[in-house]
Amino acid sequence: MFLLNIVLCGCGQGVKTIQQNFKITTQDSARLAVTLTKPVGQKNSSLIILVHGSGNDNRQNEYYKLLTKEFCSIGFSVITYDKRGCDSSTGNWLTVPFSYLKDDVLSIVHHFTSDTTISKIGLWGGSEGSNVVVWAASESKEVDFVIAQSFTAMTFAEQNKFVKSQSIKRFSNVSQQKMDDLMKLQDLLNDFVRTSNGYSDYINLFNSFRNEEWFTEILGQPVHENGQWAKWYKTKLDINFTEFTRNLRVPTLFIWGQSDQLIEVDKSMTLVKASNQSNNLYFKIYENANHSLYTGGRKPVHLKYMKQWLTKIAN
Repeated sequence: MFLLNIVLCGCGQGVKTIQQNFKITTQDSARLAVTLTKPVGQKNSSLIILVHGSGNDNRQNEYYKLLTKEFCSIGFSVITYDKRGCDSSTGNWLTVPFSYLKDDVLSIVHHFTSDTTISKIGLWGGSEGSNVVVWAASESKEVDFVIAQSFTAMTFAEQNKFVKSQSIKRFSNVSQQKMDDLMKLQDLLNDFVRTSNGYSDYINLFNSFRNEEWFTEILGQPVHENGQWAKWYKTKLDINFTEFTRNLRVPTLFIWGQSDQLIEVDKSMTLVKASNQSNNLYFKIYENANHSLYTGGRKPVHLKYMKQWLTKIAN
């Protein structure tokens, strides 16, 4: 551990914390910039590592700051980190297989296994991060508990079609033929990502939608034929995540918002339950909550429940 600085700060709800900033080296020698936030005066605590969703992300994400405050308030230490290639972390998440994000998490976990001030190590992941933490926990005996927030048990190929089908419903007077064509477009894109063939069919159909009122919101920019995104997405498109839920052996909380427009919630929960009948799996769905578990208020609605679950499971 290479210590950069130690900062004493408040963590809300009357809890003072101390922060340590350092770097952790991954299996492929990337350097992850990490912040450990611990309640002051607590000799031993459980540790929870917060894992990113999709795209560029870092420790300055306000959602992670909120979770850090909430988890510290019940005596947990919290790890946040800059995703590889973001801010102060080296590497590039877009030029390595999707599995490297899981390996990065396991590098952080392994770093703390010999820390005598840490009693248990757990993972929290939101959106894509929930898939990463489930995968990591399924492979590691060093992970003691997991919170998977807004987890999709479908493949990302299937999820992408679901997102398109939900997005188009926000627009009136869209013919069934247009809806079918939109699903066909997603199939063409998925096939191109898998095989690197059929790009002209994809881009021609993509361009045929340009005069639709929903074009910019739902489709935006096309995937480029020789771009890095398609090469990277191929490494995650068809992963069957129920292979990992099947191997979960630690307490795991799956939590969703029923109004999530990105996740087919009921189907995902059904698939997880079918893959693993263990008493270690817990499920919670919030009516009217969205992908980030907001229902319109200033804070997500699941904070109290998560803290109660963590207190019961991890302490």
